[in-house]
Amino acid sequence: MITGLHHIAFKAKDFKKTLEFYKEIGLTVYREWGDENNPAAMLDMGDGKYIELFAQGEQFNPQGNYRHIAFNVSDCDAVYNKALELGATSYIAPNDIVIPSRPEPIPARIAFVYGFDGEEIEFFQVY
Repeated sequence: MITGLHHIAFKAKDFKKTLEFYKEIGLTVYREWGDENNPAAMLDMGDGKYIELFAQGEQFNPQGNYRHIAFNVSDCDAVYNKALELGATSYIAPNDIVIPSRPEPIPARIAFVYGFDGEEIEFFQVY
């Protein structure tokens, strides 16, 4: 039985740069393994959820791709701006939305950036 998200894994083309990016926007390193030729790390997103980061992202990945990583944030604009300062590329600037969900709509402020490997990163602030 599924009880929640544990981690999202992806390969980085520039492992060190990608690791530093995620650390700078607020994640902490939970575990690291491998060697300097093939490093890996697990970054803590909070509440027992992680990003698992591997090197060698330039190699073909037959498992396919994922859509995006979404982070709960307390200040969407601040995290978005920090990500841009660190070299991320803007995809969708911060904006207020109302998700017409059931049984109640969800008011939120969201923004998206592209990370160094083209991964979509969403910053999600629920009101």
